[in-house]
Formats: sequence, structure tokens, C-alpha cells
Amino acid sequence: MNVKQHPIARRNVLKALVAGVIASVSFKALGMSGENQKEVKEKMNINVIVRFEVKPEKVAEFTTILESVKADLPKVRGCVGVNIFRNSSASNKFTLVETWENEKLHQDHIAKLSNDGTWDMIVSHLSKDPESDYFIQI
Repeated sequence: MNVKQHPIARRNVLKALVAGVIASVSFKALGMSGENQKEVKEKMNINVIVRFEVKPEKVAEFTTILESVKADLPKVRGCVGVNIFRNSSASNKFTLVETWENEKLHQDHIAKLSNDGTWDMIVSHLSKDPESDYFIQI
């Protein structure tokens, strides 16, 4: 029997062809999405969250420092942006949320601050060591 002559056989062949094409496209799409996910992860920014507790008598000076950080940090190679927060119930506590292209660029920036004395100047305003960690947005 010829497939062209029998409508049920022809319909089954067409269904099989369509199913094969759909499966092929689906597998290809899954493969591409895996590649795209890998690219997205490689390009994903890292967030650094830093918490500062400032000596009460140094709050005004530290606020001035943070204003310059807000203006200057985004100009540093690898820095995507920075948001600065002051605790609403404790005016001597601040949190920075910095977004960087990657951890290495942030660490390079911190090394520069340490080498030129800027970090020591910042720490001199604090009542305790700052707390920081790296985060990935989900």
C-alpha cells in the first residue's frame, strides 16, 4: 500500500514528521537556553553589602565621605553602581550596596584604597570593623 493512497497512513506519517520537528526544535531550544544561562551567569554582577557603625562624633564627617563615594565610586572601573542607606533608628549605622561586574574588580578597588591610605582614613571613623559580604541577586 502506498502512503499517498491511504489517508490514515499519510496522517500518521505527517504526525510523526511534525512530532520529530517539534522534538528537534525543543532539544535545540533547551541546548540554547543552557548556553544562554551560562552566558548570563558569566555576565552576572556581584553585589557587595557593607555595614558600617560609625563613632557618634564622626557621623557628620562620615556622611560627607559617603556623599563622595556616591558620586565617585560609579566612575571606578568595574563598578556598576552604589546605593547608600542610613539606618532610620540608629543614625550612626550605614549600609552600602555596591554592584560590581565581578569580585576581582571590587577586590582590586579595595586593595587600591588600602595602598593609598584611604581605607585607614575610613576605618578611623568607625566604632567597629565593617561587615561585608558578596551576594548574587536572585
